[in-house]
Amino acid sequence: MQKSSLGQKSNSGVQQNTNALRASSYQDVANGVTEFQMLVAQNKSLARIYLKGAEDPGQLTPEERTQFGMYLGMYFARFDTALELYHRGMIDDKAMTPYTRFMLYMLKMPGVADYWKQYQHFFSDDMRSYIRDKIGSDLE
Repeated sequence: MQKSSLGQKSNSGVQQNTNALRASSYQDVANGVTEFQMLVAQNKSLARIYLKGAEDPGQLTPEERTQFGMYLGMYFARFDTALELYHRGMIDDKAMTPYTRFMLYMLKMPGVADYWKQYQHFFSDDMRSYIRDKIGSDLE
């Protein structure tokens, strides 16, 4: 009988740890999206660079292109991490869906699509497949 009791306590502890990890993962994803958006919302210069770069990166100076690329790289890396957490079951559809919608919205912008075409090889195979499945091969 004690063995069964220990097993139940152990399973309960594992479930609590799993739930805590899922909550923490969800919070990390939510914070990542918020931080990304706050960078642009609080910085007029970065907002201008993002808007110009998203429309036509050719309008940007070399320094601005670097900022634009680093900004997008940060967002894509966060998305890659969120996708990994999603595939591991650490975040659910409720957390992943808004993140995916925002990524798909961004990829409709010519400069963001160009960035993805040029730098997608820096991101995971899973992310490239996920985006290809959601958007189609025209971004390759």
